[in-house]
Amino acid sequence: MSDKTFPILVGLTLTAAAAAAEERIVVRLSVDQHRPSLCSITVSDLDKNRIRYMEERPGDGTVDVVNRFTSRLAGLKVCGKVGSELRVSGTATLTNTDPMHTWLAITTVRAEGKERLCFRKTARFNWAYLCGRGVITGKTVYASRFSPDQERHPERLGWDRTAESCLSALSSTDEIVREGCARDLARLTSDSDRAQVLPRLSALLSDPVPEVRRGAAEALALLGGPESFTTIKAARDAGKDKLTKEYFDEALALLGGAALLRENRDAGVPAAEAAESYNAGRDAWVDDMLAQPSRAQGAAESVLKGRLGAQDPEERLAAVRLIKAVKPPWAQEALTQVAEKDSDSLVKVAAKLALDGLRDGK
Repeated sequence: MSDKTFPILVGLTLTAAAAAAEERIVVRLSVDQHRPSLCSITVSDLDKNRIRYMEERPGDGTVDVVNRFTSRLAGLKVCGKVGSELRVSGTATLTNTDPMHTWLAITTVRAEGKERLCFRKTARFNWAYLCGRGVITGKTVYASRFSPDQERHPERLGWDRTAESCLSALSSTDEIVREGCARDLARLTSDSDRAQVLPRLSALLSDPVPEVRRGAAEALALLGGPESFTTIKAARDAGKDKLTKEYFDEALALLGGAALLRENRDAGVPAAEAAESYNAGRDAWVDDMLAQPSRAQGAAESVLKGRLGAQDPEERLAAVRLIKAVKPPWAQEALTQVAEKDSDSLVKVAAKLALDGLRDGK
């Protein structure tokens, strides 16, 4: 594949692609130019009542930029090793300057709506677009009044991807394209597409590239349903690679947590198994994904409250942790009741810890 690159601005270039789902799109972020371990980020806050911190997703040095920041954060190591991932919800403004402070390069990354715009670092200065929809813009501001600022029009990413184009791209020889399209199928697949999408994603669970396997498992988890649960679990049990097993455990935790939040789409996923998978594989990334408005808003109050009264303590424990993750308005009242009255000591302790976290704003 021959890449054609054209300048967008100093510090930002995009690879021209005949079809977004068939060729890799490479982005050079301004933050990577001279100090590749440091940057400043400003993220527009879509939820003024909640502040989240940056943290790495286990296994690949990933940094999440979520939409709950309210302040400017300086010196963050988001420009990590090759293979790391940058995910943006909301709008992130990344800045950098040259050692002599003669210019300031600014890149603005805006994800569409409640989606995440994701990039994978593939070289010292290059990030490859993975998935999601959004717009990326930038400009370079010069200190000298004799050098005019350089600015370009926004470039749109992911808008022309469809379920059909992504299904076709799953056969690409480019692992970045396979991973990205696998993950995008989670947002592009309609109910009528499931019958052809699920088998293709299942086949990718044995892809030779670990990130592709993880991307397929993530998409299956977000699509949900008993078929996805059974498929990921079977792949996890059959696998021999420790890292891949961790990826699949992560996906099972995501699917299990989502199944406990809902009843309709995930009917057929046993509550006991969903709770066990969520409790075993949950981490900050899983809880953050479950707390996204597109998923948390589907959690009926009666469903989650009903989990707190389940006979199985594993399910009650999962419910407590889910309440802490999605933070419904009735969370403190419900958790107080569990902390005082539940018959299982582990569930009571978890409820007390969840209450402390909510009171501290965590």
